[in-house]
Amino acid sequence: MVSIQRKVKKDATVSLNGKLYEAPARFIGHTVELKHVQGDNSEIYIYEDDKRVTRISYLDAVANGRSYRPTKVNHISLSGGEK
Repeated sequence: MVSIQRKVKKDATVSLNGKLYEAPARFIGHTVELKHVQGDNSEIYIYEDDKRVTRISYLDAVANGRSYRPTKVNHISLSGGEK
């Protein structure tokens, strides 16, 4: 297994070999130890204190961009009515 240190960015991602992977939010801002088999990035794990914590997955930017986001937000005035 190859061991690499990476810092988890504010968007909960880590970069490895030019690709982004999603990490749990609790690791944001922390440097983590990533381990994977040499030449095989299909299974990458975060280790903490020499113990496997979780598997991280490849960030699919296209699928992530298709997430539902409301197009209109209703604003409510302080008097209780809609604007």
